[in-house]
Amino acid sequence: MSGEHNINQDYDKRLDKAAEHLGAGALKLIKQILAKHDAAIIEASQEAIEAAVLAEREACAKVCDDINAEYGGEDVLATWCAKAIRARSNSIDAAIAQQKETK
Repeated sequence: MSGEHNINQDYDKRLDKAAEHLGAGALKLIKQILAKHDAAIIEASQEAIEAAVLAEREACAKVCDDINAEYGGEDVLATWCAKAIRARSNSIDAAIAQQKETK
């Protein structure tokens, strides 16, 4: 019975060691998956925020256009504001595009 007991202990030790390696490998894989998942969520969030900011800027510029239209196209300040807002959006679009190219 002693020999059988040693064989069972050896088998149990090998199973424990295999489970340890498998556990470590699975944990590493899970960490890699989560890192990629987190990066994808961050990137999608950034894109959604950038789109919302640009949409809000365009809405503000449209308000300026509407004010200008109320005054028959003679409100120089409203025209200037609309152009300034759109110029800012265009420069940010260019910066975002440049940042994406460097990734």
